[in-house]
Parts: sequence; C-alpha cells; structure tokens
Amino acid sequence: MENQSNVDPLHNHDIRITAPQGPTTPKVRRSDFPKDFIFGAATSAYQVEGAWNEDGKGESNWDRFTADNPDKIQDRSHGRLAINHYHQWKEDVALIKKVGFNSYRFSIAWTRILPGGRLSAGVNREGINYYNNLINLLLAQGITPCATLFHWDVPQCLEDEYGGFLSPRIVKDFSDFAEVCFWEFGDRVKHWITLNEPWSFSVSGYVSVAVDIYKKDFQVVVIILCKFVAPVVTGDYPPVMRKLIRDRLPKFTPEQVTLVKGSYDFLGINYYTTHYATNSTKTPGAIPSYNNDHEVQTSTERNGTPIGEQAGSRWLYIVPEGLYKLLVHLKERYNNPNIYITENDFENNQLKRFPKSSAIWWTNFLNVKKVKKQVKNKKQDKKLFLLF
Repeated sequence: MENQSNVDPLHNHDIRITAPQGPTTPKVRRSDFPKDFIFGAATSAYQVEGAWNEDGKGESNWDRFTADNPDKIQDRSHGRLAINHYHQWKEDVALIKKVGFNSYRFSIAWTRILPGGRLSAGVNREGINYYNNLINLLLAQGITPCATLFHWDVPQCLEDEYGGFLSPRIVKDFSDFAEVCFWEFGDRVKHWITLNEPWSFSVSGYVSVAVDIYKKDFQVVVIILCKFVAPVVTGDYPPVMRKLIRDRLPKFTPEQVTLVKGSYDFLGINYYTTHYATNSTKTPGAIPSYNNDHEVQTSTERNGTPIGEQAGSRWLYIVPEGLYKLLVHLKERYNNPNIYITENDFENNQLKRFPKSSAIWWTNFLNVKKVKKQVKNKKQDKKLFLLF
C-alpha cells in the first residue's frame, strides 16, 4: 500500500468527473484543496451493517419499525441485510483505502454493544470485538476512525419501557452506553460525534452528559452536532427563539447551563442544500407548532428560477454558496469555532450517490474568491472534515 501522504486517488486512478454544470470534464486533484483537508466516507450502522439479530445484537427501533411498517419505507426496504458491512468490513475498508479517503465515520449500534439497552442488562463482547476489528484495520490502513455514538437507532426495549428519547430516563442509559464505548474504543478513536443531526429528536441534557463523562474520564476530542449551536456555545437558546417561543421554550437550570455551555470541541455540519426564506407572521389564533414558531416561509425558487440545480431528491438543490454563508455566519456569531463538515453529498435521478462529483462541488466552493482568500490565511484556517 502507498503511504497515505502520497495518495492522490483522483489523480493516480485517472478518474474523470463530469461537473454538475457546464460542458467541461475537469480532473479533480488533492492539490485543489488545502494540505490539511480531510476526505472521508460516512455511514450509519442501520444503513450498512445488516446482521440485525446476529452475535447477540438486540432489537432497535428501526428493526421494529421497518418490520411492522414496510409500507412506510420507499420500496419497502429494510436494514436487516443492508450492504452486509458487518460481514464485509474488510472488503469495505479496502475500498475506502483504494478510493484514497483518509477518514471513515461510522456509527456504533447501541444494541450491538448493550443488547438490553442498559449496562445492567449486560455488554455484548461480540459487538465490542466487531468494532475493535474495524477500528484496528482502519488505523492499520492509515484511515482515521470517527465514531458516531447515536445515529437514531434506539434500543426497542427502551422505547417500549419509557418511550426512548421522549423520557429523561434515557439520559442515564445513553450515558452508560457512551461510557462503555469510550472505555472500549477511546484509546484509538480520537474523534467522537455524540449525536447525528439532533434536530431530529428533542434535544435535551443527555448530549452534554456524554461529553461531560468523556472530558472528565478520557480527556480526548469529542463533538456535538447541534442544529442549534447556541446552547452549547452560550449556555442558552438564541434570544430570537426566546422571543418567538416564549414560555414554551424550556429554561436551563444553573446546573444545566454549567453542563451544556462549552460542551464541544468542534462543531460538525451536515450540509446538503439551501432555501430562500421570507418573513411569515403567525396567523392570529394559529396553534403553536415547530413549523410556525419560526415565522418564516421557505422556498426553492425566486421569480420562477430555482435556487440551484435540482439533484435526485425533490428537496435537494445544489447550492455551494449556501455552505460558504453558513460557515461565515458560524464563524462570526460564535467566535470562530473549529468546524468539521461531517456530511455533504448530492444524488442523481436514480438516487445513486456520486462522491467524486461532490469533489467537483467542493472545488467550485473553494474557488469562490473569498473562500480561497480565507483558506490561504493560516490564522483563520480550520480543518475541514469532508465526509460523503
């Protein structure tokens, strides 16, 4: 195998990539990106592992949901086999190496580690062995492992017992799961993502509990992916949220502020698209909800012109400048935090992913004049962790 620092996969393999727009077919090389730019692949356990009930793994909410509600899934698919990553991890790591990625972000299936959902129900050594083998092989191949603790697969037994993340009882069980992972894998995994896209759940104190354990007991890097980053930076929700939502927005206790504020080492951004936004005042008498709390109306076109080229999904438009504006906003509003781009991609009309086309996307993004200027300014430069 070649030394990782000498690998230029898009050049060495002579891969030609058609840009999303325009007639040219440029080549993309690592030299188009900063030297410390990290390219990686990202997955979630349920989407790739399969082996849903093998080697002691317990049942997750997704195992149950897809079995009981196949009509709720497009094409009625499920993850019982998925791409069989659990059995083909060696081949998959070889592919990651061949492409030239130097990082792999994977999630750890809660029920593969704690089949009964909580520590008192026992630790599954077969699950520990699986992730140990994967991590060790990644490191041997010069690929940095990045582990997501929770990517939406709740133990079904906890869903049945107390409603999963709808109950504060999840805090103790999740923190125990996190501590087992830190203990078993933290000597080699130095990048941790607490929760993938927490806006999908009711964000509460459980995120910071895991970070607090990790900082106190293991003293290595951890990350919180927050749709709303203000609480982990400032210790409270943004003033505009307080103004719009008023007494329906929970207030942090002093103890919670201490736990939450500063409970991150870098911010992970999953970016896919951008929408136009216009003011939309609430209708008098309207029932308060997440959708109208924002008092914003979004759209994907202006004067009949789409905001960008539409990809395979109806909601997905290719808008590179949206990410640039988002990064600048985070930098200026939150005192220039470390930022990793933990997901970025687009799809074609057959719903197949083309990560190398995403590299074209990123070349175009970095060629924006302002971005190129910032990249060259070492005082402002932050490592970007691109995962497709």
